[in-house]
Amino acid sequence: MNIDWGQIINGSVTLVVGATAFVVYFLKKRDDRKNAASIIVSDLRRASKLIEELQKKKEINIESENVPLIIVDSWNNYKHLFIKKLDVDEFNEIDGYFGSCKTFDIFLSKNNVFVSLEQKSRVVMEVVGQYAMKAAEGLDGTPVALQRANEYFAKARNDFELIYGPDNTRFVGGDIRITLEKKLNELFTKQILSSVAFAKLKKLAKMK
Repeated sequence: MNIDWGQIINGSVTLVVGATAFVVYFLKKRDDRKNAASIIVSDLRRASKLIEELQKKKEINIESENVPLIIVDSWNNYKHLFIKKLDVDEFNEIDGYFGSCKTFDIFLSKNNVFVSLEQKSRVVMEVVGQYAMKAAEGLDGTPVALQRANEYFAKARNDFELIYGPDNTRFVGGDIRITLEKKLNELFTKQILSSVAFAKLKKLAKMK
């Protein structure tokens, strides 16, 4: 019986190469999942911290410097790596949490635009007032004219404050503020850092 050693060697080499490729693929996927889990855990911790701070301040409607909860949508980029590592409820819990964070950020951005416009309107109001006072002085510098100009702009400023003042909640207190508060309370109540899903992500990331 003739043994074809060349064929056997070629077959063995193919088997070894195939096994090596599989091991490399497995290790790479494991490392990718670990790195992704680390990013997601960090994102969840950051978001949770910001949510607690906002919940304490209760001033979402008047601050333009509010920062988004999620800077990069890492969960959407990596969630496919955790389909088999989290059960359905755990996966949906994390997915829903990030979804609520994104909704919050959308309305937070709208709020920031509103506050920015309001701040610019204040500057415009002051500049217009200054030019008008100078015009009044040029046309008629008598005390009566200046008093009337002061009264006019005092009334205009008062009307402006009724609309844009810090205690007013009608404009931001409409759909924007209601949604922000609703999502903030929803996110705060979830306490995602105490969930089983978060504990599993930490384990996958090998983080404490």
